This record gives sequence, structure tokens and C-alpha cells, in this order.
Amino acid sequence: MIPQKCIDRNCPRKGIDGKGTDVCILYQVNEKKELAVLDVFNVSEKQCKQLRASAEEIMRKQAEQRFGEVKEMAVKPIEGERSEE
Repeated sequence: MIPQKCIDRNCPRKGIDGKGTDVCILYQVNEKKELAVLDVFNVSEKQCKQLRASAEEIMRKQAEQRFGEVKEMAVKPIEGERSEE
């Protein structure tokens, strides 16, 4: 994987370590907020897809805990776009 692909995918797991290296954040190790990371060049396409899916699931569960289960999702058109009626 190259860092630009992480950026293009808007991957929630992309980060930069203390040395300025683009890394994939795998998981939080402990309560001290220490993270396990992997250099993005060592992440395969398949592993990337699995990690992004797990991150989305974690964020969805956290949102449910904070705000309750989503009953309905309302999406409105972006200003300037016309609906095709």
C-alpha cells in the first residue's frame, strides 16, 4: 500500500508516527492510549479492506452507545444539486 491510497480512501486508520512515517493504526494497546501501528507499505490491499471495515464497525458501535441506535437516516441533496424529478 502507498500513503496516497490511504488518503484517497479517507481511511480512518491512517496516521503518522513520531518519526513522520505514514502508518496504519491497528488497535489501541492499553488505557495509556498507546497504539499498535504498521508501516503502510507493509499493509496489503486485502488487509486494508478488513481494517477499514473493522474501524467502521467500531465507530458505528460507539455512536450507538453515545446517541442510541439510529432509527432513520435522512440525507438531503448538497446545495446546488437538483433533484431529478
